[in-house]
Amino acid sequence: PHDMKRLPDGRLIVANGGIETDPSDRAKLNIPDMRPNLALLSAEGALLDIAELPPELRRNSIRHLALLPDGVAFAMQWEGDRSDGVPLLGLWTRGAAPRACNLPQAQALAMKGYAGSIAATADGALIAVTSAPGGVVMICGGAGGPPATHTRADISGVSALGPGFVATDGQGVVWACDAQGLTPLSQGDTLWDNHLVPLG
Repeated sequence: PHDMKRLPDGRLIVANGGIETDPSDRAKLNIPDMRPNLALLSAEGALLDIAELPPELRRNSIRHLALLPDGVAFAMQWEGDRSDGVPLLGLWTRGAAPRACNLPQAQALAMKGYAGSIAATADGALIAVTSAPGGVVMICGGAGGPPATHTRADISGVSALGPGFVATDGQGVVWACDAQGLTPLSQGDTLWDNHLVPLG
């Protein structure tokens, strides 16, 4: 398991990345046989549902989750050739197969096979996904449509903020972020990574 979100009714959605690692050096041991999945658990921990990616995307490690009003959006990291341009954003509703959101090729390649963080507005109208290696944050419609793409070196963390988002980067800058662009809010000495979470 890599990430977990609790639904309002107490159930849990778990992102299982599918990568077995050597505990001594973190070497990846099972890339040819990866089976990432999303698991839905009861509040007591009973398995209610499990959803796997199609075979051609089995090397897409499911990493981070954002809750939507009717399901979950998930960000992935591709354990293959970064020039493959595979989808790194997916959507899942219980009872249906997970759906990968295909991007235009240039935007898919800009992600460099790595989605580091994901967030969705409370109404599910917008989803943001970041790639620090690509230096991009993409703002998509809630159905995963063509995104607005903004560039910033090492942009990585993202969280919902009202009708838009707040994003952080490895140079210590905190940004307001929406479909129109990035606006700096503050800069400090903290070099932010991709684990940005809302409090309260």
